Amino acid sequence: YDQKSYEITFFALKDTSILFEFSKKFPSSKLLLNFVNKVNFGSLVKAQILYYNEKYKEVVETVEPESALYFYVDALSKLNNFQKAGEICKKYKTTNFRKADYFFECSLNLLEIGDTISAFEFLDSLYEYNPEIAVRHSSYIAISSKNYTLFFKTFKDTNIPEVQFRKALVYYAQKEYIRAISTLEKIIKITNDKFELSRAYYWLYKLTKNDDYLKKISKISPNGYYALITGFFPKIIDTTFYDESKFENYQKPIVLEILGFRSEFWKFLTNENKIYLAYMLNKIGSYDLAIELAESSISLITPKDILIMAYPTPYFEEFLNASAKSGIEIELLYAIVREESRFDKNAISSAGAMGIAQIMPEDFKRWSRKLNVPYKPFDIRINLLVGAMHFKEFLEKLNYDISLTICAYNAGINAVNNWLKILDYSDSDLFFEIIPYRETRNYYRRVMRSYIVYKFLFSRKT
Repeated sequence: YDQKSYEITFFALKDTSILFEFSKKFPSSKLLLNFVNKVNFGSLVKAQILYYNEKYKEVVETVEPESALYFYVDALSKLNNFQKAGEICKKYKTTNFRKADYFFECSLNLLEIGDTISAFEFLDSLYEYNPEIAVRHSSYIAISSKNYTLFFKTFKDTNIPEVQFRKALVYYAQKEYIRAISTLEKIIKITNDKFELSRAYYWLYKLTKNDDYLKKISKISPNGYYALITGFFPKIIDTTFYDESKFENYQKPIVLEILGFRSEFWKFLTNENKIYLAYMLNKIGSYDLAIELAESSISLITPKDILIMAYPTPYFEEFLNASAKSGIEIELLYAIVREESRFDKNAISSAGAMGIAQIMPEDFKRWSRKLNVPYKPFDIRINLLVGAMHFKEFLEKLNYDISLTICAYNAGINAVNNWLKILDYSDSDLFFEIIPYRETRNYYRRVMRSYIVYKFLFSRKT
């Protein structure tokens, strides 16, 4: 169900048990807010509903801190009561629910009141729980506060590539370039992961300007973010890669996929028949798997048909309409939607975002009133228009910076504005590596990669 369906079902049946399931999927619903003091949701769910409806004062006044620590502390910080937040953090040092988020929120609050030592101590205790999360957060605090000494004092060295990369970023921010290079070179020795290697090679190129590193990036991941932002692009040939007569065994993999055995599905695929499968799936509008299959076949030399299947352009008239009315490039809209929903018009995210452009219910209501269009979040034309106008609104508020606006579309404009206050944006590479939301970092890289490819494809069309 989408949010509207839950609301209609509740009003039809008058069954409060529906609200419990509803609260898991759409805690920001105004309907839930109306019942938050009438139904016993429990302290944690109550705190979530109030928090996601931006009722921060009510969170602090009506919820016991130990029952919903993350929401309680973050509500205090939203109210600029950093002193009280810091006191709560020191009192409650462990929690199971959203443990990493809670520790990070505490460290930010302690930093805000000038208790830098306690901020790093909080993250120090997180290393045991998850060293990757700990080092991501501590490197963010070190670089934003320029307190590198405490970072290295609490740093726990391991051979985890992410831990080494964050260490390299802190050295880079310190202008300790020789140490940064040495740490990045260590990553190359300890991992075979394509993403980790591409990222390390990119930063080695940034630090040394050695073109050999560019060649290595393009060889490892020719369609990856780090290859494409250097200006590299796979060689595209016009040859059609697939021949329908050769694909006699494609039916079994399709049956396995339909039945949900995706791991078994991949075992039956050869390099040849997966391209034909991508072609068939693309033809029937099953873009998610078609994109996955085609994308895995992109190499240094890639047939044009494979690239087009990996970066399809369905619903062209609807995209053209949204682009014309909003002024947002059609290539950028395609890039966003490819990464948001894989062109699934019925998509609903775990956070409650709806439709092909993944719009939150409250934002959709606001824009449907503003644009005088029906509240139809699963109508492709309307959803795309709302998504484009929503993006445009962020773009205007962020001085027409596309990169920042992509992040805002994922994390919200308040988060981006907070990062701009804390981090130095003059080095955009460092900025986008160090922002604290992992989901937004990954999202930004994916959308930028798709944007570059769609720009290439549309330039070939014209």
